[in-house]
Amino acid sequence: MLVIEAPELMDTTDVAMVGWPTEARERMEQSINAMSSTREQRKLARRRYHIEGRLLISGQDSSSVQFYTRDVNYLHVGFITQTPLDVGTKAMVRLRKPSGRGITVEGRVKRCREFESGWFDCSVEFAQRQGAFGE
Repeated sequence: MLVIEAPELMDTTDVAMVGWPTEARERMEQSINAMSSTREQRKLARRRYHIEGRLLISGQDSSSVQFYTRDVNYLHVGFITQTPLDVGTKAMVRLRKPSGRGITVEGRVKRCREFESGWFDCSVEFAQRQGAFGE
């Protein structure tokens, strides 16, 4: 398992979607509203966590996918993106911990479905527990 911490990874530490493009904020609100109207079926609860991140897809030369996180727990991160992702794809997740410190974590795409034309609701399961996001 690979975990790399970096003091400066991204310039987006805000948990209130400040600095996000207007369309990303609108789609996140839409995603949150859609989820709140459905019954919670997760085995592990996630907490709301709104930051910008990047997904580095395994096997692709320096390609990264920008995403906007919706929620997180110590095993998963849920996010929206404009890039469709294949379920099962291995990737490195780059985001900030609540402390503001950058982190890169190995994971695998568990879900990706289009919820609005050109926008996808996805989740990645971390290869190992991430205590910074709660246990």
